[in-house]
Amino acid sequence: MNTTASRTPRTRIFLATAATASTLSLLVGCALPTTENAEAASSTSQQETTPASSTEGSSTEASDDPTSENSAGSGPDTEAAMTENHDYWTADDGAAAETEVQSITLDGDTASTESESVTVQNSTVTITEAGTYRISGSLEGQVAVTADEEDQVTLILDEATITNDAGPAILLTSADGVNIELAEGSTNTVADAESYAEDAEEDAAIFADTDLQITGSGALEVTGRGGDGIATKKDLVVSSGEITVTAAGHGLRGKDALVVAGGTLTVDAGGDALRSNNEDDADRGYVLIIDGTLNLTAEQDGIDAASDLLISGGTLDIVSGGGASVAPVEDLSSKGLKAGVLLVVDGGETATDSADDALHSDGSIQLSSGMITAATGDDGAHAEHTLTIDGATVTVTESYEGLEASYLFIEDGNIDVTASDDGLNASFNAESEAADDAESAETTDTTETTEQVQPGGGAGMGGEMGDDGSELIISGGTLTVDAEGDGIDSNGTLQVTGGATRVFGTTWGGNGAFDANGEFSIDGGTVVGSSAGSMEQTPASGDQGWVAASATGAAEESATVLDASGTELGSVTPTKEYGYIFYSDDTVTAGETYSVETAESAIEAVAGQAPAGGMGTGQGGGMPGAPEGIAPGETEFEQ
Repeated sequence: MNTTASRTPRTRIFLATAATASTLSLLVGCALPTTENAEAASSTSQQETTPASSTEGSSTEASDDPTSENSAGSGPDTEAAMTENHDYWTADDGAAAETEVQSITLDGDTASTESESVTVQNSTVTITEAGTYRISGSLEGQVAVTADEEDQVTLILDEATITNDAGPAILLTSADGVNIELAEGSTNTVADAESYAEDAEEDAAIFADTDLQITGSGALEVTGRGGDGIATKKDLVVSSGEITVTAAGHGLRGKDALVVAGGTLTVDAGGDALRSNNEDDADRGYVLIIDGTLNLTAEQDGIDAASDLLISGGTLDIVSGGGASVAPVEDLSSKGLKAGVLLVVDGGETATDSADDALHSDGSIQLSSGMITAATGDDGAHAEHTLTIDGATVTVTESYEGLEASYLFIEDGNIDVTASDDGLNASFNAESEAADDAESAETTDTTETTEQVQPGGGAGMGGEMGDDGSELIISGGTLTVDAEGDGIDSNGTLQVTGGATRVFGTTWGGNGAFDANGEFSIDGGTVVGSSAGSMEQTPASGDQGWVAASATGAAEESATVLDASGTELGSVTPTKEYGYIFYSDDTVTAGETYSVETAESAIEAVAGQAPAGGMGTGQGGGMPGAPEGIAPGETEFEQ
């Protein structure tokens, strides 16, 4: 089936967050959030733009006007737009079944065939017409396809070995599309030249100027000795098979689209493991993972999409840049999942171990379902515009900052974050504005406070402690944060309206469990926190009561909150030593006296009053650079 009927350019769309996500379509697109909860995050905007470059250092601009006419709920039909965008070529199975199979037998530096559609010249075997061709044997040379543009060609690899010391082993120059079918029970190998000229365009073991699909139940071993493993200038679709790719360059590259719909894919690449790099067409340059088992190792990015990266199923295991314990190479992107515009995970199991960000988008990220595990030397998930988690299970086991975006929304799901600096950080366009901040600092009076930008785009104290317009809203789900910077930090507003939130903050001081440059409010949910107690911020507004006390305890020692009658409201068991306890739920009444009891002390506290020595309800501000955090335990709220 050919699904390329419509490729009309469309408006690029950022997520209208603060909404619930629909199920990601498994074939041609994804449904983005509805607008039923738009009022909860009216400051989140959609931005019309062109796709961002996938080259390092690029970013897609997001509107800094949250009240513009493109705000949540006012944009075009996102489901229809995404469906239009994510079309891709697949072979016409019916036509192939009706075609007589023509045999080609490879033999050293030549080949034999009875087909009139095949020519053999020296060590080059060329297929010139539509049809189905079974290829067997071994060739020191090249198999090429030069069919008419309307022709579909199927190559059945059946115990075929093709090695070319002078270029690609399989070169698909022209056709409507080519289907490489891996015969049942067969093992097939291809390898290309050890080097290419700098300006060479055909630089992969399997290279196509056509659409390319890989099917069948057999095995394919690809060695890109001098360049990429499998590359096409159009659509690359992996439907099935057991495919192993080792490449000096990128593993698999589909310039217009790269789709994995099944099979087992193992990649070891000197560049990106999977890559789609069309930066010129707004409808192309995307990666879609529908199903399959993917084991990806890359010196650069695990998956790099110039526009959108969509995951709706499958099992992904990704190591990029050597993993979280390796320092990133300067000017080299080594992220786990990277998108130029939109990154959506709506199913499957994804595990990343990356030197740079585990999940990154120059636009927005939405994590709606599935299981995501991340270890990273930088951010667990970083979005330049909006990061929404509304159903996925997300575990960040190691990071500098856990989750970061201009607009950060936790709506549903099970989230566990460990960070050596801030656990959650809402900071408006921190990464894209880092250079501007540095430049302005040079021309600003030295007595003026400027924004301190952390490695990877994270921000510490806001400029003069001011509200930068960013938003961090927790409205549902279960969130656990273990951080050695601020536990939850917003350079703008911080609002909690629901869910269950636990924050285990710094043990060394200089930061706090919660920090907001703008308004900090609690209107619902259960919120507990522990920290060192030297830079603690409490809510300045909100309908729900809270208790804060300078209570001390050792790691794994419970702190219990009781009302005046001795009735227990709840308890928490911090994973590390603490000097401060925070508690809020719908049973706490402002102005009443409560007791916070630990193994070491019993402290009385009046609900709504900050303990002496903390930052109180004023504007907060953490300090950068903290020792490594301790992984959170499996404690639960006790009611």
